[in-house]
Amino acid sequence: MSGAGAIDEGEDTARLVLAAARTLLQNGEDTSGVLSAARSLGEALGRSMEAAPHWGEIGIRVDGQLAGIAPVTPWGVNMRRVVGTLTAVDAARAGRLKGPALARAVAEAAEARAANPWLFALMCGLGAPALSVINGASHPVVLAIVGVAAFGGGLLRRVMGGRLGIDDGLAQLFAAALLAGVAGGVAVRCGVPAASGLVALGPLLVLNPGPSLMSATFDLMGLRMPLGMARLAYGLLSVVALSAGMLIGAGLAGGVTPDWRSPTPHLLWWQDMACAGVASAAYAVFFSMPYRMLALPVVMGASAHGLRWLCLTTFHLSNASASGVACLLVGVVVEPIARRWRLPFAAVGFASVVAQVPGSYLFRMGAGLVELQRVGAGAPLKLLAGIATDGGTALLTMVTMALGLAIPKSLWMRLGANQRF
Repeated sequence: MSGAGAIDEGEDTARLVLAAARTLLQNGEDTSGVLSAARSLGEALGRSMEAAPHWGEIGIRVDGQLAGIAPVTPWGVNMRRVVGTLTAVDAARAGRLKGPALARAVAEAAEARAANPWLFALMCGLGAPALSVINGASHPVVLAIVGVAAFGGGLLRRVMGGRLGIDDGLAQLFAAALLAGVAGGVAVRCGVPAASGLVALGPLLVLNPGPSLMSATFDLMGLRMPLGMARLAYGLLSVVALSAGMLIGAGLAGGVTPDWRSPTPHLLWWQDMACAGVASAAYAVFFSMPYRMLALPVVMGASAHGLRWLCLTTFHLSNASASGVACLLVGVVVEPIARRWRLPFAAVGFASVVAQVPGSYLFRMGAGLVELQRVGAGAPLKLLAGIATDGGTALLTMVTMALGLAIPKSLWMRLGANQRF
């Protein structure tokens, strides 16, 4: 039998495996999980199949030959779709789902609804003030404005993606940041007490592109360079879009620029842990995590931030080192649980450590880059030094965080404990 004939006979099977792999990649599953699921589903259907994921498309190979391609833009996260798809693959391997029933289960998983728009917006309104407190905000007026602006930004994003059909992650982030910038600009003109920059920065903290940056790190560590670099580029573009939107919004509010400097936070350990738990719950909702599983990121987020607080205050570690240690704890605990519950590790891990992401440094760097483009070659040395310092701090912290999450994942793979199916 020729290779072409083999592909023709397995056309339906290839389409089914391609649909499952596309759903996983589109909705936050890390690349290694996508490859494993496609291979396992192909084996359950009696064929040798391999997924070929790229930014913009994913292909499926049958017996080494390309059998199909589907478009995909892996910037979003919907854990319900991932859980549904992986559950269907499990059932196929166990022989509980076959033929049309299996195809129907995969199709239904791909259509699983995201979190309720009002709940999504509400959690934006709660998560942003919690992250602002961790970053140094304390005045009730500042926190109230941050919450309202974040609620409005979350609702705007869902309206754009739903009713308006604007399924563009960068456009949605820019619009939400524009609203945050207007709030920050108005706060400056009204003389809001405390650091006015936190009014504009606070709503942005729930928009940081952590999942893209984490997934990029995992891909780069797995030597999947093209996809890893594409994810990294998207994450950096997200930072620039958020920073530009904030600055433009502040300008529209009266031509003022909010003060980006954040006061030093002085939180007790329980306050730190409580805010981190709220932020983790918010991101679990953003990622449409099944409600029965919400306790995992909340408990891990609070515990990890408590460990970070201990490392900073008792052992006097640097911010990057303390975040790395905390993420190591999350990686050790979450990796086996995520595999057991069929959850995307990058999304669950990020929801658990979101409070440690150096969002203020990332957005200050992005704002500096936007400002650098405006002033051109005459940029003052202070601006250049600020961009380098903020970018270096954010990069070092993100690297230690990613390593803390990735090292346990790699150890599970080497020990053979990572077999998903």
